[in-house]
Amino acid sequence: RFRFEIVLPIHNNDNETTSKNHDSTDYGDEDEMNTNRHNIQPKRIVLEARNEQVGKEWMELITSERLSYTKAEISNLLSKINTVNEEKMHLEQQIDELRLVEKDRDAAIQDANEWKDK
Repeated sequence: RFRFEIVLPIHNNDNETTSKNHDSTDYGDEDEMNTNRHNIQPKRIVLEARNEQVGKEWMELITSERLSYTKAEISNLLSKINTVNEEKMHLEQQIDELRLVEKDRDAAIQDANEWKDK
């Protein structure tokens, strides 16, 4: 197993100061005062991968992914959804048309049977 930690600056909405109880191995007192002043509290997330190679891939992807990529993916997926919905509507129209043809066929068969019986 390969573990690594991500530290994210999280804005504190409660106007509370960060607690001195958090692990301050990466932050000095001056940094902690600046954090309190800007009302940002670091959030630490520990991730665990199957092996070191997968963990390093994650680390690379996490640092390289951008919001623009995510927006492009959302746009791409929405486009696919619209295409599928259009296809669905087209298929539903075809089903309705086939049902009308089926009704016409059934009516023609019924007329033919009635004419045959006369």
